[in-house]
Amino acid sequence: MRFPLIIRGIEVDDRDIGFIRSLIESHKDKSRYYLSKLLAKEWEWVQFNGRMKDRACRDILSILEQNVLIKLPPLQKFRDNIRGNHDISKDFIEIRGLDTILIACSLRSLLPLSFKMVCQS
Repeated sequence: MRFPLIIRGIEVDDRDIGFIRSLIESHKDKSRYYLSKLLAKEWEWVQFNGRMKDRACRDILSILEQNVLIKLPPLQKFRDNIRGNHDISKDFIEIRGLDTILIACSLRSLLPLSFKMVCQS
């Protein structure tokens, strides 16, 4: 394979591959999700809003694995939640105390609307 590779706008060379391999080796018991967050932190790769670009790092790791340049830990099984396929939206409404009858109207009647970007962290 010819280096450097350009993946999602990031130039990845053989030193980066070596770094990623050592990162994986030193965190063998961790998930791909954990590794992508760690890689984003190590590369100081952040979005304009300050959040880590861990999703982009996950893509880079997957592409490198597809090209047999690294070996990632096995995928972990995803669990919807303890109770199985449970619709949590009902719990959310109950927890927040929202009364959906109050918002059952046309959107026009709520104008003007305003939106604010929020972070989950």
